[in-house]
Amino acid sequence: RPRIDSVITMTGIYRDNWKWQVELMDRGARLAATENSSLHANYVSENSDLIYEALMATGNYSEADARQLSMCRVFGPDEGSWGAGGFREAVSATGTWEEESKLANLYIDSMSYAYGDEIWGNLDGDVFREVLSETDAVMFSRSGNDNRGSGSVVFDHVYEFFGGFGMAVRNISGDTPEMYIANLKNPDEAFVETLGEFLARDLRSKYFNPKWIEGMMGHGYTGASEMDSVLEDFFGLGVTVPDEITDEMWEDFYDVYVQDKYELGLDEWFEQENPWAKQSMTARMLEAVRKGYWYASDEVVQNLVNEYMKSVAENDVTCCHHTCGNPLLDDFVQGNMGAAGVNQEVIEAYNKQMFDATRRPEFQTQQPEATTSSRSSSS
Repeated sequence: RPRIDSVITMTGIYRDNWKWQVELMDRGARLAATENSSLHANYVSENSDLIYEALMATGNYSEADARQLSMCRVFGPDEGSWGAGGFREAVSATGTWEEESKLANLYIDSMSYAYGDEIWGNLDGDVFREVLSETDAVMFSRSGNDNRGSGSVVFDHVYEFFGGFGMAVRNISGDTPEMYIANLKNPDEAFVETLGEFLARDLRSKYFNPKWIEGMMGHGYTGASEMDSVLEDFFGLGVTVPDEITDEMWEDFYDVYVQDKYELGLDEWFEQENPWAKQSMTARMLEAVRKGYWYASDEVVQNLVNEYMKSVAENDVTCCHHTCGNPLLDDFVQGNMGAAGVNQEVIEAYNKQMFDATRRPEFQTQQPEATTSSRSSSS
């Protein structure tokens, strides 16, 4: 039998718009926490007592403060802010972290503001950690039927808030909670399913669907950028809730977008419309391998290295946060280029473009003299 309690995290706090809803949610949690009826198990009260004891054990709280804080269940960013304090950007900037704990702590520190009837914007990481520590399941709703936004889980704010919550719990307790989606697309037939179930259908129906891809191709440069954004957001899910992402999903991305599984002419289309988007995608795939989120075959890795280095050599480097701002990725690429059979001409051109973009000395090995910086195009 599940222990039923709840924690609510909010994406943004704006007093004028949401204060009364937040106050009602807080009142409900506090009524449950102080209910003394013995007819039914009261897990809100039990958990509040456990949090109270943990706070008192620190020696940093009065009894009154510890009791009041132990019943907090609504948390979010600082008032007037929206988002988890740069968490989403940090996940994407893969060269800036190697330990997931750095990301988890960023999420916790950014979302530790408690809100309620008598508390508004109280920042206390200890309280938030204690509230999260016994979390068994996290639920997130999807209600729209648009391509992304409210209709998909492959979206940046999904991994930012939903995935970030799961990562924070894993960092505190050692276990990823069960991740559920409240599927509200049809309000007459709402149901709950696992994130894995929703995601698999999401990928098949949209992002691995040749009709969706052809639709994006009709938008030229912008369509290519959207494909790149999809992969970036999928990577974000892989980082925050890795148990939900399979190697087969990564292989499908590779087969569809790099190998052009549906023979849509993607190679030529990317080259004409936006080669930097595909360059960013191949780099993202290599990062997934480097960081251990995807166990790709040697053949796949070698082909990705060839694709990436050739694109940089021919098109200049797209200076995304995970490419030229990421020396660890370049170390990985350089370490695999021999096995990949990258020819010397491509290697020299790659080094030149990377040096012109970054001025990092390791790329200057074969440069006779410093050159002026070449253009760098964002995908």
